[in-house]
Amino acid sequence: MLPHRYDDRAPLTGQPLALRLDYREDMTTPADRPQDRVTNPLPPSADDQARSEMPVIRVPSQQDLTVPTPPPPLPVPAASSGVAPKPTVGLFSDVKRTGRWRVEPVSKFVHVFGDAVIDLREAEFASPSVEIQVVGAFGDTKLIVTPGTDIVVQGITVFGDQKINRPADAPPNGLRVVLTANGAFGDVKVYTLEVGEQIPRWWRRRPR
Repeated sequence: MLPHRYDDRAPLTGQPLALRLDYREDMTTPADRPQDRVTNPLPPSADDQARSEMPVIRVPSQQDLTVPTPPPPLPVPAASSGVAPKPTVGLFSDVKRTGRWRVEPVSKFVHVFGDAVIDLREAEFASPSVEIQVVGAFGDTKLIVTPGTDIVVQGITVFGDQKINRPADAPPNGLRVVLTANGAFGDVKVYTLEVGEQIPRWWRRRPR
């Protein structure tokens, strides 16, 4: 008789049944037995570690692909009023500005073989402080202002004199005129007169 042969009809308390129960317990897999389960898994391989360190590439969305609207262009500044003025030129003739005319912050005059007569008594001033630039040769430069005007005369005169009539008792009127006169063979004369008053013919002496 072969080992472990038993009769299925044997009573439940018989020995063959015990052998049968032991046999069925031996049929369990290692994963079902607690003592055979793996509690400490193997460390990750180099390939698994390399995959975990790979950078994540984000697919751009439609919002990222939208081209932003460029800002509006900056406004172009208006042309400055400080552009160098064109000079008033007189050759073999006089240069005269009298009556009502507009005096820019800087005005230029050139005269050769003639006089320059600049009358500011009835002029309209673009600024309370203006500069008159005059270049002359073989002629006089004559500037006429109202009483109380602050006058500054500067420049070089060759073979000529600078004569300024400036009353000391006139109250200031808030205007300042800087006369820059450069010339040769001519005088620079500044007259302080009321509107309509004529230049005295006898005025020759340079006041101190």
